[in-house]
Amino acid sequence: MSDQSDKTDPLDEDLIVSGERPLSIPGELPVLPLRDTVLFPNSFMPLAVAREASVRLIEEATTSGRMIGVFTQREASVEEPALEDLYSIGTATHIHKMFKLPDGSLRLIVQGLARVRLERIVQMRPYLRGAVVAAEESLREEDHLEIDALQRNIKSNFQQVVSLSPVLSDDLQALSANITDPGKLADFIASSLTTIGTPIKQEVLDTLDIRRADIEKWQHVSRKLRLCWRPDGVLLQFRGYDELEEFDWAGYRERYGDISRLDRILEAEGDSTNRYKVSKQADVLMLFQLLTAEELYALLDRLGYPHDRRTIPATIAYYLDRTCHGSTLSTVVHSWVLARSDRRRAWDYFLQALESDIADVQGGTTGEGIHLGAMAGTLDLLQRGFTGLETREDVLGFDPFLPDALAAMRFRMRYRRHTEMEVAIDHETLTVGGNAVRSTVLPVRVGGRQFRLDPRGSLQIRLRRHHGD
Repeated sequence: MSDQSDKTDPLDEDLIVSGERPLSIPGELPVLPLRDTVLFPNSFMPLAVAREASVRLIEEATTSGRMIGVFTQREASVEEPALEDLYSIGTATHIHKMFKLPDGSLRLIVQGLARVRLERIVQMRPYLRGAVVAAEESLREEDHLEIDALQRNIKSNFQQVVSLSPVLSDDLQALSANITDPGKLADFIASSLTTIGTPIKQEVLDTLDIRRADIEKWQHVSRKLRLCWRPDGVLLQFRGYDELEEFDWAGYRERYGDISRLDRILEAEGDSTNRYKVSKQADVLMLFQLLTAEELYALLDRLGYPHDRRTIPATIAYYLDRTCHGSTLSTVVHSWVLARSDRRRAWDYFLQALESDIADVQGGTTGEGIHLGAMAGTLDLLQRGFTGLETREDVLGFDPFLPDALAAMRFRMRYRRHTEMEVAIDHETLTVGGNAVRSTVLPVRVGGRQFRLDPRGSLQIRLRRHHGD
């Protein structure tokens, strides 16, 4: 490869937005073919590289710090793939780390940056090089409301999959909850689910816009979710959960003290949690963190399941007594779902979550790294859980219910064109102020009351006292 070919004319580059900064995609990229693997934008992945041409490509790319294009092969058995052997949509990629093994093969840590389309192959030797263009995603403005609603349902379904999977990290639940872009959410879920085959993952990567047919397909899927119930209206974690044996919680706490890692305790005794009505974490209760009561009841109506206003409190009470909190995320979720009904207990769970890494509550895991999902969850509790902050139908909503131990809180936030708003909450008042002179008047809802915020002024609203404790 000549020096000249490495220098791409800026006029031949595509600019797309990656995170906060524009990302420049060269008109040509070295092409790394992948077997049975799909790399998505905004994700990190370990890769093994053994083909001689690919090894040379990586060594030259890491020396010069260049971007590469990663494309999946249609057939893994092809040793020297050409244009027709590769899927046309791939990922512009940055190589973060490279390790060379004694046999000459390489191990990489790579980061997907953005989708790119492979237009043609411009070089076959010593490795593939292709002409590429940025493959930008699009979403029709008129579909935003439906997509937002479906996105919430998909997040909820993914949370359930993670909670029931023995191989998926609990942190995936909190990470997915904080993704607001529908395309990024689809990429995140597809890259996280290890049981999805390569063709399906590639189909997700190939999807660049969301059309009416996609929405109708998602609507069909969203109506086919099967839920199982106890006769008293409690939502079951899975079919047959209520037929498992009750566990001797008092006896084991007396014998062991901390039984958060009940799975390890029972395994050492030659037993298993699979025999008992035991939840490692807030599997079912996470529904009540992700969805408001109105959203959950609307979802049950959509699925055709009968319910009443006792469904949520009955389900919360049932699982509170059957959860061992083996995950650091569990205390975050329990704090959230108890924030309205038991503020003292909610605050205790919040403090436990804060101490997860400082106190190394899982006995040695802090040395491997902090529990990012749980730590982000504690911030989310403060900003949204205790404040009742939500955005719906262009209205900024609050329903504050601070724990007694939390006298007051103040934070700044951005909401659409209102780039600088300050929110102050105590047990008596909520104050919302803005200083964006050119912004429009903002509808604000506090509890069931409607207000309008002039961006040049502020609102001070007297809070109605709750009697949930």
